[in-house]
Amino acid sequence: MRRRRTLVKDLSYFARTLGHLDELNIKLIKEVYSKGPRNLSLIARNLKAPKRTIHARFVKLKKEGLLSVHALPNFHKLGLVNILTFIDVKPEFSSSMIEVLKLHDYLFRLYSVLGYRNGIYAHFTIPVDKVKNFEKYIEELRKSRAVVNIDLSYVSNFHFFLPNFDFFDVKNKIWVFDVESYIADIQSGRFDRLRFDEPDSYRVNADKMDIVIIHWLQKDAMTRFASIARVRKVSRSLVKYHYDTHVAGKLVNQYIVYTPRFVPHTSNFFLLELEFEDLPGLEKFSFSLVNTHYAFFGSKEIRRHKIYMEIEAPVEDIDIAIPLLIEKLAKECGITNCTISMLRRSTYYWRPVAVELFSEDKAWKYREDMYFKALKMLPS
Repeated sequence: MRRRRTLVKDLSYFARTLGHLDELNIKLIKEVYSKGPRNLSLIARNLKAPKRTIHARFVKLKKEGLLSVHALPNFHKLGLVNILTFIDVKPEFSSSMIEVLKLHDYLFRLYSVLGYRNGIYAHFTIPVDKVKNFEKYIEELRKSRAVVNIDLSYVSNFHFFLPNFDFFDVKNKIWVFDVESYIADIQSGRFDRLRFDEPDSYRVNADKMDIVIIHWLQKDAMTRFASIARVRKVSRSLVKYHYDTHVAGKLVNQYIVYTPRFVPHTSNFFLLELEFEDLPGLEKFSFSLVNTHYAFFGSKEIRRHKIYMEIEAPVEDIDIAIPLLIEKLAKECGITNCTISMLRRSTYYWRPVAVELFSEDKAWKYREDMYFKALKMLPS
């Protein structure tokens, strides 16, 4: 593939800012993504590297803020429904709206958004037996003078994606991505499909201790079992039993593994919304997108051929590479509609599942009165 020209002539600039992405660290990050971060000894064996080296590198990356690892639960196995909420807010009420939404216990993620979507882009994970209650909350919110419009989308499991490091020049610390050659490879039929499984049940498969473990692993996937045991005043062996038996590979089988992939201040986050004629086209294009170095978080709308993909990309690539990829694959993949919005990364907010809302009898508490009271903070 031919190299992309860059506005920066001194390539040592990239080496200084993306210096953590050497060959061993990239392999380490990929192993953490695929196998989880809790068994560094296994990762060391897989990489044929000393355990001490792998441990030291992992700790250094985390300490320097170059690697964060968080559990991504299978929310449907916790009895929670994933709902994307797009709130078109009048500009003067944007900050107030964010504060109101943060008072809802089941808010998972949130961005301010600009572009096709204007206002708030929020992820809620709602107890399945309280979805109607949440819809009433949204209808009440819709009445506020601060709101222009609200759209809801019920989506399947969330997915996190690592960048495809095959496009990374380790020596010069730059991404080398020839979009035209990449499109030609896709059109030659060499690529697979990305499948989004839709939940077949929202039955709660967790108990209180499982929720406690998930909560802490969402905060930091390397949280020690002994620390969790100390907080809950139980034995470490009990925590480990629950993790091994219920959590690992079942309630949690994905990790959000984030490392800086672009030179600071040269990229931004964007939300792509794409609709397709059929499922095969959706799956083919989704794979084509996540096989690049752009996509990092995505989901599919339940019972519709529509995906939501969060990407990180330099402005130049939003201007050239991404539109070209969509245009050239539109007919082949049956793309019927595409929109893009900018996610304001400075406004990003998230939180783990709330342990205190999950009872010993496996039911989620839904504090509806509190949520409706919070809406009174907005203009009627």
